[in-house]
Formats: sequence, structure tokens, C-alpha cells
Amino acid sequence: MATPSTQPQDAARVYVRGGDQIIGKGLERIVIAGEDVAAVWADVKAELEQTAAPTVELLRQVEG
Repeated sequence: MATPSTQPQDAARVYVRGGDQIIGKGLERIVIAGEDVAAVWADVKAELEQTAAPTVELLRQVEG
């Protein structure tokens, strides 16, 4: 349960294998390398979607 000073965990960090590292690398690119935020998050989104695709497909097969 979230309190006013906390947020629930991102689903991508929990359910996508390596999601935490993918997001962390994106944050490093923004904060340390000074890359454009929109461009980095577009890359992060694409990588998360690609990484999650097999799991999403399996869930579709199981869930219908």
C-alpha cells in the first residue's frame, strides 16, 4: 500500500525480466550522460516491450 510519500513499484520492474536494469540504464543515460529524456524513454519503452513480448504472448495463450 502506498503512502503519500511513496509510490507502488512499476509493473515493468516487477514483471519484465531485467526490467529494473533496463530502466536503470535509461536513468543513467539521462542523468550521467545527459541524453535527451524523450529519446531515452522511447528506447527504454521499446526494449521493455521487446523483452516482455514472449511473456505477454504466453499469457494471451493461457488466458485466452
